Amino acid sequence: MIKRINTKSGKTISYVYNLKDEDYKVLSERLEIEEDKIKNVIDEEIFTPRISKSDWEIYKLYYPTVKKSTKDKEFTSYEINPIVIFLKEDKIVILDDDYYNDFYEFVEEYVKLRNEVLEENRFFLNMLHKISQSLYKYVRILIGEHDKIETVLREKQSNEKLISLSEVEQGFYVYNIALRNLDYVVENLKEDEQFEQYEEYMTRILQEINFTLDLSSSYCEICKTTRETYSSYIGNNMNITMKLLAAVTILITVPNMIFGFYGMNVKLPLQETGFSALGIIFVIMVVLMVVLWKYLKDKFL
Repeated sequence: MIKRINTKSGKTISYVYNLKDEDYKVLSERLEIEEDKIKNVIDEEIFTPRISKSDWEIYKLYYPTVKKSTKDKEFTSYEINPIVIFLKEDKIVILDDDYYNDFYEFVEEYVKLRNEVLEENRFFLNMLHKISQSLYKYVRILIGEHDKIETVLREKQSNEKLISLSEVEQGFYVYNIALRNLDYVVENLKEDEQFEQYEEYMTRILQEINFTLDLSSSYCEICKTTRETYSSYIGNNMNITMKLLAAVTILITVPNMIFGFYGMNVKLPLQETGFSALGIIFVIMVVLMVVLWKYLKDKFL
């Protein structure tokens, strides 16, 4: 779908999202770029942040998103999807691979506020700043998820929560990719003459990006440490359980051996003696108590 945002300043702004085959054709005619080239830019496998094609400046950026778990599956996916921005004189085309309502509302609101004096380079930098702020917001959401999971793990260690923690860790790594991509674009723009007047603003954007990147990278390591720590706890608890079961098995084996021995159809000692069964049981109990005392003394149990 293609939405056109009208401006009084003479700039042409188009917001394109959820592209279908017919939309590619219309867009190709408007941009004067081949359909395959447009598809290649949006393609996830092509990760170049800044691409020059014909007389357009093309920037490929990444916007954060979260896919919540469904009723059937307890699974949350933290993803990034491409937003491609075409710049050409008085024309701006924004290609949204999915559709981010908050980003579209930001674009529309900005155009309304700066309608008569809309400057495309400043507008482009504001879009970069918006993406930077969105990434920071989602990184903070991930930090909250990590803290919530860790609180639960302190009370009760479970594999399900460890899987959730692993998903959060993957989310930090994914958002790191988007942040590095954005950092590369802004650093490139600082060397561009047409953006010289906005150097101070770009420095501020870079500071925010680097802060968010440091925060996200730090929590990548924290998630990894937390996951490994609680995995060790679960492993230790399993070892204690196995030790207990092994000890119980050994203790049960002793009377089984004796009763099995006296269950044979051959003549054995004490068979004809009165109260021999009680004597045998007494001996078994003494042996078990000695073995149990030995285990407790050696702190095996």
